[in-house]
Amino acid sequence: MDASQLAGCWTLVVWERIGANGAVSHPYSDRASGRIFYDANGLMGAFLMHPDWPRGETAAEPRFLSYSGGWELDGDIVNHNVDICSDPKFIGLVLRRRVVPDGERIALLTLPARGHGERESQHRLLWARAG
Repeated sequence: MDASQLAGCWTLVVWERIGANGAVSHPYSDRASGRIFYDANGLMGAFLMHPDWPRGETAAEPRFLSYSGGWELDGDIVNHNVDICSDPKFIGLVLRRRVVPDGERIALLTLPARGHGERESQHRLLWARAG
């Protein structure tokens, strides 16, 4: 996949968390929604939402995540250079995702953020081109 194939807007199909033991769970439920966009000038944004947001704003677990910044494709790895985020702990990180084409869809698999150690779990987000 090259950058021109990744560019555009994508809609979340499913978001899975795969634990170290192989157990699969669904952050923000199995009905989570989201969009991610990559523009041709190197800007990206991602938005993920629990189906009960904002009704659940007082819940202990967050129910909405958004971030944006620059992006670059390096082989099959897309780097998200986060400069704004609804969760401040992500600001300044380079979030790395392996891009796996899946027919007309793409799967983004989380990798450790640049400068951080291994993850306890991996996330697999399946996206379909919007529109």
